[in-house]
Amino acid sequence: IGVANAMVVTPLLVLGGGVGALAMGGVLVAVLVLRGVEGTLVNSVHRVTTELVYLPVPPADRARTKPFIDGAVARVTQAGAGVLLLALGSAGYLSAGLLGALVVGFVLAWLVVAATTRGPYLDLLRRAVASGSAPPPEGMEPVDLESAEMLLQFLADEDPLIALGAMN
Repeated sequence: IGVANAMVVTPLLVLGGGVGALAMGGVLVAVLVLRGVEGTLVNSVHRVTTELVYLPVPPADRARTKPFIDGAVARVTQAGAGVLLLALGSAGYLSAGLLGALVVGFVLAWLVVAATTRGPYLDLLRRAVASGSAPPPEGMEPVDLESAEMLLQFLADEDPLIALGAMN
């Protein structure tokens, strides 16, 4: 489905689970299914997609930003969510309905970020491919000049569907 589309797979499935948990009033089975979906996808589809998103980023920028995003930003976000849930629970406000609504709200924010990141990511990927700064995958055969020129024309196309087709 391509990296740009894979960025929304995990949040869409988590959104479905969150809506299901919310609709079922936080029934344990719905919450466990949601947690299972999230746990499975975070360590498979989501992690692989995140690594592929970093691919067109210049190596110097990647070395500087990846540890900050994957380390500090991720941990601060997790800690903030934990503090929020602890505060709501300690105050007696945390219910199954509120927890489901929080999941849905945060996942919708995640989808907005993924959707707004798509265009800039595709532009960065096109520039990386055009400049030759993206490393070729291991075991890939070299492309002849005529095929490379045609591929670059498709990648530079203004129609995003044509550019996505070229990437796939």
